[in-house]
Amino acid sequence: MKNSKLITKCQVCNSKKLELIKFFGYMPPVNQVINIDKRPTEQPSYPTELLHCKDCHLFQLGLIVDQQILFPKKYQYTAKYAHKVRVGGFY
Repeated sequence: MKNSKLITKCQVCNSKKLELIKFFGYMPPVNQVINIDKRPTEQPSYPTELLHCKDCHLFQLGLIVDQQILFPKKYQYTAKYAHKVRVGGFY
C-alpha cells in the first residue's frame, strides 16, 4: 500500500469542486516532532491542507495518510475508539 492518497474529489459526495482553504505546511506523523533543543534531522512529513467541498460543504484534509503511519503500535493515545482506528474498524 502507498503511504498516502491525494484527495481529488469530495469524500462524501464525490464532487470535484474542492477549494483550498488553507495550506498548513508539511507535518511529520504523530510523536515524530523533533524537540526544539535537538539538531534537525531528515524525517517523513506530509502536506497538510484544508479543503472545502463547494457542493456539500464538507471540510476535509487534502491527503489521507496510511493509518499505520499515523497510529503506530507505539502510539500512546488511548481514546474510546483508538483501537478501532488502529485496526481499521472505521474504514
